Amino acid sequence: MFPPQIVVSLLIVGVAAEVPKSLPAPSIPSQPDLSIVYRCNFDESHDQNYDSFPDYWTRAQGPRYPLYVKAEIVPVASPDSPRSLWGYLDGGSLALSTPPISITQLFSYQAQVWVRTRNVQNDRIFLEVTLLDSNDKPLRLLSSRQLGETAEWTLLTVGPFDVDDALVAKAVLTLHVEAGARADVGAEVWFGTVSLHRLPMLRVTLDRPNGLYLLPQQPRVNCVVSGVPSPVPPLQIRVTNAEQQELLQEQIALESEPAFGQEEIPPEPALRGVTLYKGSAQRSLPLDQPGYYRLRVHLAQGSNSSRDAELQFVIMRPPEGNDLAPFGWALPRGLFPTGPDRLRELLHHAAVGYVKFPVWCDENTDKRTLQETSHFLEHLASHGVQIVGLLTPPDSVREKVSVDATALDVLSSDPKIWQPSLEFTFARVATLVRYWQLGEDDGEPPPRLARIQQVLDQAHKALGNVVAEIRLGIPWNWLQPFPPLPLAFVHLTGEPPLTAEELESFLREVPQNPAPPQIFLSLQPLDDRDYSLRDRVRDLVLRMAATREGAALAAFHPDPFDPHTGLCTASGTPTELYLPWRTTAHALASAEPIGSVLLPGGSSNRIFSTDKQRGVMVLWANRPTREALYLGSEITALDVWGREVPVENTAVGQAILVNDWPLFVYGVSVPIARWRQRVTLATTRLPSVYGVPYRNQLRFENTFLEPVSGEAFITTPPNWQVSPRRFTFQLQPGETLEREVFFTLPFDAETGPQPVRVDFRIQGESTYRFSSYHFVEVGLGDVYIEISTRLDESGDLVVQQVFVNETEYPVSFRCELFAPDRRRQFMFIREQGPGRTVHQYRFPRGKELIGKTLWLRAEEIGGSRTLNYRITAAE
Repeated sequence: MFPPQIVVSLLIVGVAAEVPKSLPAPSIPSQPDLSIVYRCNFDESHDQNYDSFPDYWTRAQGPRYPLYVKAEIVPVASPDSPRSLWGYLDGGSLALSTPPISITQLFSYQAQVWVRTRNVQNDRIFLEVTLLDSNDKPLRLLSSRQLGETAEWTLLTVGPFDVDDALVAKAVLTLHVEAGARADVGAEVWFGTVSLHRLPMLRVTLDRPNGLYLLPQQPRVNCVVSGVPSPVPPLQIRVTNAEQQELLQEQIALESEPAFGQEEIPPEPALRGVTLYKGSAQRSLPLDQPGYYRLRVHLAQGSNSSRDAELQFVIMRPPEGNDLAPFGWALPRGLFPTGPDRLRELLHHAAVGYVKFPVWCDENTDKRTLQETSHFLEHLASHGVQIVGLLTPPDSVREKVSVDATALDVLSSDPKIWQPSLEFTFARVATLVRYWQLGEDDGEPPPRLARIQQVLDQAHKALGNVVAEIRLGIPWNWLQPFPPLPLAFVHLTGEPPLTAEELESFLREVPQNPAPPQIFLSLQPLDDRDYSLRDRVRDLVLRMAATREGAALAAFHPDPFDPHTGLCTASGTPTELYLPWRTTAHALASAEPIGSVLLPGGSSNRIFSTDKQRGVMVLWANRPTREALYLGSEITALDVWGREVPVENTAVGQAILVNDWPLFVYGVSVPIARWRQRVTLATTRLPSVYGVPYRNQLRFENTFLEPVSGEAFITTPPNWQVSPRRFTFQLQPGETLEREVFFTLPFDAETGPQPVRVDFRIQGESTYRFSSYHFVEVGLGDVYIEISTRLDESGDLVVQQVFVNETEYPVSFRCELFAPDRRRQFMFIREQGPGRTVHQYRFPRGKELIGKTLWLRAEEIGGSRTLNYRITAAE
């Protein structure tokens, strides 16, 4: 029986050079005491033949791995050894490998190596583990992160990883220093101890591997533990939601048994004579609300061998319809990384109506890839998904032009290079693809228009006999004017991405004459390294809603599997953004934008009609507020996770608590929303002159589909006089009423925006009671006062008054400040010209006034204006 072995491959670039004598003493970070399967620290026991090369290691040979690149053991201390393996990089790559070592499914494993470099510019260093079968056939490859220049000792790690294939019998560790396009010259790398560690195996899986559940389904978790030296202790499980609220915490007892029977021989010699245990358990998670959830499982097995596993999943509300949304996923890597089955399910539940997919292939393309791609696209097309074929040339075609040739470079070259493969592609998928895009969305430099026209002409000429109608489009930077070319569409992209407000403005300004090509948009979420989840969710929802406000045909996530902005992980499970995307896509799938309305609590909103009578409102606020108004007869509200939000019935309609997490309010009456939008006051600013009636005009339109009669009542701030305050009307569908009204302000009318509400009672096929909300500005805005309060060190309340004159002439005012149970204070402003003047009032025992209302009144001397302000005293 041979001893356990591991294979280590080391790729380094270099030539022969003088061996360095010393390096600064390394700092030694604390390391966990893991069970070691293999360890090579390059001391004398690993170089028994004294050739300065680790025993039993082999070196790769070939054009990429020149023998003149030097690698040898040197007396330079690494974090846990007096020696290290040194390489001098001089224009090539180097590969060093150890013999294989036996491993088993009983454990998890972790590979490590210490690395330090000098003068590395382009080369990349990484650790790789290859899993082999008993005949040394590679089955699986695992890699660490890649390093460039690292002046301090840095630990590269692979794993912990499970041996989840029964054929795996051995492992190979590989150290790589891969030469870049411009190989480094004169660079150095040192490798410290290379090791493979054995850990208890903790495998946690869900009954649905993609983590997608539809109510009333409940997740069922399966836990398997093995490789522990004593009966398996209980597992600790925790479930939290997207807002980090803990919903479940408990322990699961496992049924333990010996890992090997009495007649079984452990596959690793080191395990013989050792009693090990394994155990398993299943548990249903009692979750009955939609949401994003994170499951954490902890195995406590001593401080140095504890294991943790984490899974994420979503529970979704079943969709009410089968409408596909005008939102798409771009899949520049094709079926990678999830495979076709899992990708189909992710797309289906996300209500994706458009998919971008690379389709250009040739006879060299793997037959299995061709077959899987065809079946995948056929499935999408049969379910109504619009497919945009990405014409990105395969490497076999690209290399005939140049290694880094773009799609336009290839298509503007000799047609003999690309036409056969493109005809082959069209013949396979032309019946499935609706649009064809020249190149990917990742921002190739804007080409000259003449060159694009040349490519379009060549493509139509070459492919016109294969496809009856070729809808060609190109990616385009949205900062550039639309290209005046016969394109079916343009995909607008660019950095930085537009905010929701900028996107709305941009789409409204798209010229309609002459009609532009159809518009696709990039819709990349914010990066999770820079923004909180709350900010990322709100930004995504509002930008998705903004795309529906304008002329865009569809908006695409540029890469749903991106590790920092994606909707899914590389393994195909949902991230925190999957449900917000899905909820928004379902809400807006067949919706038409109708704008917004002013709400009494000041919340922001966007309204979309789903038919002539009903719609959905996207609702959010920068600070928590309670919106109380009539929205429709049957209102429901959902948050971005699909959870139902309480809707309270009140005397004025429904009341909903709103904050900066967007809500979706369903059942909104479209005629009432349009009625509110049509109610206008001709004048929204009144002079701050009191006791004088000012003429205004109230205008509104019947937006119902039937004749209505009713009554309007105008509600104003206290003591305002309105004439008439109440009146009746009768209107035909689409008919508009204009009614003259007079506003008279009282002497204490507060300056600034003041709320005015118009209450309607309407009788048509049904009876409706609702209000529209407005603001009337008191004061012309050219002379005003800014007020603030604070407590000073002596405890006095200091009221600061900033008097602002934005006219061209001097003004004079007499100011009085009223505080409860205090003597009024006066201030005279005489002949103040344009600009700002600061004054202060002071009240002793200021804490007594905190939270109370102060009234500042300023009367114009020699004029008719009066300014009134009320402020709550604060510290």
